[in-house]
Amino acid sequence: MVWQLGLRGKGDTAIWNSDKTVSRAEAGRFISRAIAEQWDIVRQVDPRPTPPATTTLWLEGSELMAAGSLTFPEEVTIVFADEGSSQQMQQDFHTTTRQKDRIYGVYYHVAFWARGSHLLQGTTPDRVKKVFDQIIAKGDTHYAVINVCNIREHVLGIESARTAMRGSWDPDALMQRFSPACLHGSYRLLMESLISIGPDRLLQDGAVFQAIRRHVAALKDGKPVPAGLPVETFDIRRNSSLPVYSPARIKAAAHSPTSVVEA
Repeated sequence: MVWQLGLRGKGDTAIWNSDKTVSRAEAGRFISRAIAEQWDIVRQVDPRPTPPATTTLWLEGSELMAAGSLTFPEEVTIVFADEGSSQQMQQDFHTTTRQKDRIYGVYYHVAFWARGSHLLQGTTPDRVKKVFDQIIAKGDTHYAVINVCNIREHVLGIESARTAMRGSWDPDALMQRFSPACLHGSYRLLMESLISIGPDRLLQDGAVFQAIRRHVAALKDGKPVPAGLPVETFDIRRNSSLPVYSPARIKAAAHSPTSVVEA
C-alpha cells in the first residue's frame, strides 16, 4: 500500500473554492498542516518503519509549491505533475530545488478528460519522450503514476510511457514494433493530424468538444458565439493572453502545421 496525502476542495478543485475560510494566501500553510497531521495518522496505523507515502502537486498544488508555500514531512515522496491538457510538466517541476535526501516522482497524463486527448490517441511518442527525458534528467524517478483516462483509445500512449520509464528508447522504433506494417501509414497520419496550437499544446479531441459545447451553450442562451476557437478554452488554467484561431486557420494548419503558431 502507498498512502496518498493531500487536501483539496469539493469536486476535485482547490480548497478555497469550497471552503471560504481558507484564502489563497493561507492555503499553503493550511494544506501543509493537514498533510503533516495525515502523516502522523499514517504512522500510527501502519506498522511499517517508513510507510510509503506520496503527495501529488496538481494544479493549485503546483502553484503553491512554485511559490514556496508548501512544506511536507521528509519521508513523503513529492510527486510533480504535468498540466493535463498540454501533457507538459508544470512550472514547479522546472523551478523547485531538489533536496538531496528527499525522493521525488511524477504523475503524467497520457489522456485527459474533457480538455485533452480523451476519446482518441493524442499524446505522441515524441512528446512522451521529451517529457520523460526531462523527468529522468531531474532524477524524479522513485515513483510514477500514469493517468490513462480510457485504456482502449490510448494503448500507444500507455506503451510510450511504459517504455520511457525503462530507460533510453527511440519513438520511431516503438512505432515500428507497436503495430503491423500495414498500419504504420495510418498511425503516421494520426500523429501528423495533431495540429500544434501553441508552443506546448496540440489540438486534441477533448479540447475541440469543449469548445463546441461552449458554442452550443451560447446559441442556446442567445449569446454571441465567438467567430473562432479561443485557445484558452483548451487550457485548464484558461490563459486569456493566448490568441484566437479561426476555423479557416485551423484548417490551413492541417496542411501547414507550423502556421497556427505564427503570429
